[in-house]
Amino acid sequence: MNTYGGRKVSKKWLGLLIAGLLVLSACGDTNNESGQQEENAEPETNDVAQNEEIEEAEEEQEEEVEVEESSGNEIVLGEPINVGEYEMTIQSYSLGVDYDGKDALIIEYDWVNNSDESASPFMTFMLKGFQDGVETDEVFMVDDVDLSIGQKEVRPGGSIEGAQDIVGIDDLSKPLELELDELMSFESNPYLVEIDLSTLE
Repeated sequence: MNTYGGRKVSKKWLGLLIAGLLVLSACGDTNNESGQQEENAEPETNDVAQNEEIEEAEEEQEEEVEVEESSGNEIVLGEPINVGEYEMTIQSYSLGVDYDGKDALIIEYDWVNNSDESASPFMTFMLKGFQDGVETDEVFMVDDVDLSIGQKEVRPGGSIEGAQDIVGIDDLSKPLELELDELMSFESNPYLVEIDLSTLE
């Protein structure tokens, strides 16, 4: 027997006491470890939640971009288009040939001056043709086309109808992409349409 505090303590009780202390110590360590694990787990959970939120936000942005791209500026026959301070409505397309024998797209349009100053339609916009991603050649003096209508001066609030413009065609067997944009602008925001030339006369 051992003596503890002036009392005799058997080895059995001493062993039980030490075992109890060890158990308590082990429990304390387990609690600390589980507490630390829980504390460590919380940031991981938060990180996962944050990552999910970021991914959702990125997906939403991508969807918005897709919507914007799909709902881009498109030329639709008979529908008014705002070109700066002016309104232009393309009414029809037809085919023609210039004096050099080059094929041309004839564009007929109506135009309204919504600005505060007089202006000529042909000085407010530009039309370009593209085939295979390359701008087509220019054409001049196409049969039965009167460009002078679009060169008239129009006062504020005035409008003209039946004006014409022309764009070159390099290959009649391929579609042509028509581009309409402001003639003088710091920001390019063109309207586009792909035309199947085989459907025109």
